[in-house]
Amino acid sequence: TVTPDSTTTQSQEAIMTVENDGTKVFTIEAKNFSFSVKDISVKNGDKVRIVLMNKQGIHDWVNDFFNVRTEVIQAGETSEVEFVANKVDR
Repeated sequence: TVTPDSTTTQSQEAIMTVENDGTKVFTIEAKNFSFSVKDISVKNGDKVRIVLMNKQGIHDWVNDFFNVRTEVIQAGETSEVEFVANKVDR
């Protein structure tokens, strides 16, 4: 979710770091029938990187709102995607 004055939040299982250039990096673990993160909130204009770590099965991470997706990966693989949160969900 991106709102004009939202803050970056994370679920209990999310791992989020901020790089020197301000990129907010969220690490998400994928397992059969579940992802470790359900919601990610950032500020409008934030640069975001999603790091998908696949623990089981075959997965990708898709966000239709920003038209971004990782590669489809096998268990044990990792894929990343970067985007700028430049739309506001009201």
